Amino acid sequence: MMMTIRKYRSPLPEYEVESTGIRPNHDWTFQMKKSVIIQEDEKAEFDCFVVHRSLNEPIIVRWGSLEQAYCRTEPLEQFHINSKKGYFHGHRKYFHTLELLWFNVNVDILMKRMRQTESDLHVLQWRHGCEVVQEGDEVKFSKGISEYGYDGENFLSFDNKESQWVTSVDAALPTKRKWDNVPILNMYTKGYLEKECVDWLNKFREYDNEELRKASPPDVRVFARKSSDESKLKLTCLVTGFYSEDVTMTIRKYRTSLCENEVESTGIRPNHDGTFQLRKSVEINENEKSEYDCFVSHRTFKEPVIVQCGN
Repeated sequence: MMMTIRKYRSPLPEYEVESTGIRPNHDWTFQMKKSVIIQEDEKAEFDCFVVHRSLNEPIIVRWGSLEQAYCRTEPLEQFHINSKKGYFHGHRKYFHTLELLWFNVNVDILMKRMRQTESDLHVLQWRHGCEVVQEGDEVKFSKGISEYGYDGENFLSFDNKESQWVTSVDAALPTKRKWDNVPILNMYTKGYLEKECVDWLNKFREYDNEELRKASPPDVRVFARKSSDESKLKLTCLVTGFYSEDVTMTIRKYRTSLCENEVESTGIRPNHDGTFQLRKSVEINENEKSEYDCFVSHRTFKEPVIVQCGN
């Protein structure tokens, strides 16, 4: 069962919504409640969108309409099993139990389809998420990922563009047909990957930026040592103690950046305390060292740091 609160028919991100989660009723059925604080004069803009495999189409309830309830007496075997065991293990362990049961039930189904025995170890994996691209200050959807693997091999994956499941494995065809036969669930999966998943990534990105703003800025150092050629110095720029890897550092002569192919770089490397460092070096004439500086930009700096050789 899937339920979202929508504004102008667009689902609100889950982090804006308070949810009780799925909870058992006294009669072995379940309930779920979601809430959000809204402006009183905007209540007509919101609705509740509910999808369940027992429904021919989603239920949409707008503010001010009658409360709706839907009952179905047809037994759903797997859901019934999950209800009993989830309840008796207590509320705290309910979701963990539900996931374990889901994986156990489906591994059993796959083993029977493939005529495998319980004497061997079998692994069912699920990967679910989205990829985004950076456009200015925003991230935008690029690719959705919802795929299953069985015993280390690709088994079933969701085609986000076509809104259907795809597989090249015969044993996965019954599952593909069953899931594709409920198009509203495929629509929900597509919507989650393209909208809600991206909203979550944006939220985590905001948290990351906030942590960076609180973090101490990295140290920038410049030093020069004798080169193997006695007439030259090896000038080194070092930036260390940063958490995010998106640091930019260039060695400049007369405030003009040297080409990267002229500079030796260690690349970004980890420090012992979980921070990172980057070091770049170049050979220069000893009498020209005052002409060079190190230019570093990072999100924790209000403006770039420029350190001249000898300072």
